[in-house]
Amino acid sequence: MSRQKFLFTGLIVYMQITPYNNRPSFKGYDARHIRALVMTSNKGKIAQEMKAIGDKSGFKVLLAGVEDLFESGFENVYERCPYTTAWAQDIASVTPDNKVYYPWSYDGLGWLLSQTKKIKGVLAQNHIAGGNYYIVKNGSKNDLIIGKTSMGGIDENVLKSRFCADNIHIIPQMDYHIDLGIRPLINKNVLVCNDDLMIASIEAGIEKTKDFKDVNLSLKKILSDFKNAVSQNIYEKPDKVAGMLTDYGYNPVPVPARIYDVKFKPDAKKAGLVYKMNFANAVALENSNNELIYITNKSLLDRECGITPEIEKKTGFSFEKIFKSSIAPFVEEKNVHFVSGENDVIADYLTNMDAGIHCLCAEIP
Repeated sequence: MSRQKFLFTGLIVYMQITPYNNRPSFKGYDARHIRALVMTSNKGKIAQEMKAIGDKSGFKVLLAGVEDLFESGFENVYERCPYTTAWAQDIASVTPDNKVYYPWSYDGLGWLLSQTKKIKGVLAQNHIAGGNYYIVKNGSKNDLIIGKTSMGGIDENVLKSRFCADNIHIIPQMDYHIDLGIRPLINKNVLVCNDDLMIASIEAGIEKTKDFKDVNLSLKKILSDFKNAVSQNIYEKPDKVAGMLTDYGYNPVPVPARIYDVKFKPDAKKAGLVYKMNFANAVALENSNNELIYITNKSLLDRECGITPEIEKKTGFSFEKIFKSSIAPFVEEKNVHFVSGENDVIADYLTNMDAGIHCLCAEIP
């Protein structure tokens, strides 16, 4: 089941959890206090991995179970509750004025949050998936950066009211959801996946790995395949999106953050992007020391190329390294986390379900 398809069955019972204090600030919800990060799946123990980062960085992770929201003992929580999907970001949208919008009356997460967190639940038939918008601070006001495909038939004034936004900035799609192409940080800086920069980075890696034949050959194959994929990509070009963000008053930061194939998807009736790597799809937050924490998806490419820590040290190249270097002005290396889950569950999500760690999490302000 891909991220675009939601299947729901079953009933929900009344649930209760305790309140949360000492709240960190999440930059995906852009520099505002958060009570918790909520997930609905612990497949591959990914929620446990996120909780370990949260325990270290100072934020809470909750996992939805059949009868409660849990903040510990995730290994005992019934996997994949029958009343919701794994895509917490897309199915429950908590707004700055303490409302939760969700698409179906029998959606477990939206209902659960409305019942247990004293958040007003709003059933929205024109619900907008959280992966296709960001609420971003613009001084004392809010901006809404939203993907063009979410605008069909919805009045802009309705969106301003729903998301407590003074301005709406519509951008074209770099994929079916914008959280696969851009990632707002702080102070109106926005990471934008730049395919040309990725190509140049791989070419530099080929030069650096000439003494490691197998790695070198693997990188050449990746480069050839990626150039071909870029030429077939039907979505908007990164430069166009970056230019529009500039026009809206933002600072687009080009990053080497994605590698994909282009394949025909029968369900979508068009060619789509299938990711081997996506570092833009991420949860970003500020800890108690005002340090930016960046949590993204671990890729298998470094391992598949044979790039060990030793080879990375000798050559100065790995895919993770080039990305960390690109965001170094904003995030210290020690605060960049690549989550994988057991059995590389995140890589499976990316390749087979069009989703990553941002899709699996919902911020609760």
